[in-house]
Amino acid sequence: MANKFPIGAMVKLAAMQVVTFKKGILFTIGYFLGAVVIVLSLMMAATGGDLSFLEPLLGGAQTVSAPAPDGFGFIFLIAFVAFLVGYAWIFNMWIRFGAFGADGAFFASPTVGLKAAAVTALKLIFIMILLAIVAIVAVLIFAALGLIDIQSAANAATPSLSNALTTNLIALAVISGVYSLFSSNLTQTALGSDSEEVGPPHVFEFAIVLFILDALLVVPLVFMQVFGPMWATAVFQLVGGVWITAAIPLAHGVRYDWQRQQFAGETAAEQFNLSDNSGEDV
Repeated sequence: MANKFPIGAMVKLAAMQVVTFKKGILFTIGYFLGAVVIVLSLMMAATGGDLSFLEPLLGGAQTVSAPAPDGFGFIFLIAFVAFLVGYAWIFNMWIRFGAFGADGAFFASPTVGLKAAAVTALKLIFIMILLAIVAIVAVLIFAALGLIDIQSAANAATPSLSNALTTNLIALAVISGVYSLFSSNLTQTALGSDSEEVGPPHVFEFAIVLFILDALLVVPLVFMQVFGPMWATAVFQLVGGVWITAAIPLAHGVRYDWQRQQFAGETAAEQFNLSDNSGEDV
């Protein structure tokens, strides 16, 4: 391996290695299906089975309102926590797969894995809030500079391709850059280690990796939303959603393993006394 951070190789490995972990894909799809069941269950609980309030949404309305019975707020909170912790568990699994391979993708103890997922979920909440604020500020700044047109995008039924691409790519670049600052901390939680990554943090380079991975999904999705049929866009969004849910955290693990090999002379699996089934070197 060269000392230079291998951006291209890391993107390729994170993108392609997803399909080699069949069990991980099944867990990820199961999480998505579970999330759909939770959402439908909440809707049924809120309306007593009467989903007629969704008709305006199907007719093109942007928002709908529905009655909520007593105690629904508590049920919603429980479901929201389950959704976040479940996502964090999947997130940690893919990080561990990227670092350790299939043999180390799961914590030895389910209780430890659940605790790590709860910690990751808490961290992700604060990171997502920060990212949302930063992305909104960045978009407003670029709009003030005349690089994007928020008003026309909001008023048009279908935003122009150039405006949609520019807005999404700017938001992705800002989010990737800021998120990369916290990525090492999330990786430590997923691996169950308090030790810092060895060697330079490569924050900027990893931000580029994250940006490219996200762009691989977002760019074709924007084209399909503007030119493609709705059913094809929905299918692509579902399949792409599963892939990006795996590829982003997987890249965290791949980076950690590369850092260990490059600056400590051992793989991440060797560091934690696990079998090394992580796949290719980068």
